[in-house]
Amino acid sequence: MKNKDNTTKTITLGRYTFDIKAEGSAPNYTITGTGAGTLVQEATNYASVADNTKINSCFQELEISSYGNTTAKSLSTFISKTNSNGGYYLARYEASKGSDNKVKSKSAAVWNNVIQQDAATKAREMYISQSFESDLVNSYAWDTAIVFIQTYSGDNDYSKQNSKNTSLANTGTNGDKVCNIYDMASNTTEWSTETSSYDGYPCTLRGGTYHSSDGCAGARGGYIMSDSYDDISFRSLLYIK
Repeated sequence: MKNKDNTTKTITLGRYTFDIKAEGSAPNYTITGTGAGTLVQEATNYASVADNTKINSCFQELEISSYGNTTAKSLSTFISKTNSNGGYYLARYEASKGSDNKVKSKSAAVWNNVIQQDAATKAREMYISQSFESDLVNSYAWDTAIVFIQTYSGDNDYSKQNSKNTSLANTGTNGDKVCNIYDMASNTTEWSTETSSYDGYPCTLRGGTYHSSDGCAGARGGYIMSDSYDDISFRSLLYIK
């Protein structure tokens, strides 16, 4: 991508980890930091915290779910089309509900209390087009957006930002706006198509939460697929076919 001063920076589509730490000792490591969320006591997966492949053995972006949660519409298509077209579109806002029960966004009540499968369905119904696909955000899109924010805002710590929210804000009104993207680190946590291998928690949440002082844009955490709470929403993406 090209800056205003005509310098160019390359951002590679990928899954990234941020700020991983381990606390405790074997066999009960607790893995924390914005790359891992606060899940995990799967010590056998974490022989070395410095080895990001161990994190990715718990958190995976699969083409087909082994756990019953909704995965990306077509992960391989998203990757190939994004690479060939030079990018994708990530919704600037968390989802909100339009009068026609379809996803809209700006300055409205967050669409919360939605289970992961329904969030995926609604994201896919946001736009019906012969030219592009809409889907629930995947980990490639989320992580690469954080790298984009860090690169173009100069805020290398954005993935570790604390939101310190005590109430749920309408979309785009919370003050967490970086590179014209809102609330990646604050307000609700958001469903993704990423899968957790942690027993009983196949769905992965991303982003911040207003219940906590630790809103982290790079966070991963597992949830059961039928959970719906007031602090969980979702975000859509688009890519050219």
